[in-house]
Amino acid sequence: MYSVPRYGRKYSGPLLSAATCTPALSAQDQLKVDTVREKLLAIAVEQCTTCYEEWLDLNVNIHGVCARCRKSSKYKPANAMFPGVYPNHLPELTQMEEMLIAPVHALVQVWQVRGGQYKYTGHICNFPRETAVFHAKVPLLPEQLDVIIMRRKGQATTLNLALTEDFCVRRAPVQQWLEYLMVNHPTFQSNECTIDFDALNQLPEDGSIYDRLHDVDVREMDETFEEGPPQGDDPGDVPETPLYS
Repeated sequence: MYSVPRYGRKYSGPLLSAATCTPALSAQDQLKVDTVREKLLAIAVEQCTTCYEEWLDLNVNIHGVCARCRKSSKYKPANAMFPGVYPNHLPELTQMEEMLIAPVHALVQVWQVRGGQYKYTGHICNFPRETAVFHAKVPLLPEQLDVIIMRRKGQATTLNLALTEDFCVRRAPVQQWLEYLMVNHPTFQSNECTIDFDALNQLPEDGSIYDRLHDVDVREMDETFEEGPPQGDDPGDVPETPLYS
């Protein structure tokens, strides 16, 4: 028996030599661990040459086609279902910035905003339009967006910039995306849609466009907006319009 210091306390017990120590795993268990490790390392991300999906266990054959595309012709090149590789080098756009550079607008957004000095809350409704609008020049000006702001009558038309980040627009990222689309997007390549540099120069360098959007003053805020989308287990309980987001 020996006494050795152990974290400030004395340990009394036999000292085990390396020869008497046995491994935690038996040879059979170690073989199983090695087998699992080899199988995990063999897992690799696959890519389909038809739908361009990249994921695990796509069951891609020797021709580079995944199991889904072998069963369906939905993603064949003639259908133009692949939008292209996402440009990760470009900055992420806000929702308003995306709307400014989008040639096609199929929805009208209605924002109900309860404003104040320190905070605001609200919901958005997307109303489908009978006919989608195609714009031959982008970006649009904020005044041209199909966005309507509903405010209580008498409320100030401007809010603190920190409270209106949803309406933030930055000119430089918008220009970067437009230049990329001109080179890589078929609609821009064919000149069906072109860049309006006059409108681009009228966008803020980094600021809110809240006060430039269409607004409607109402005496009382609609409480149905506060409730959000209808809840129910039956899909028939949810109306087709408006679409809440």
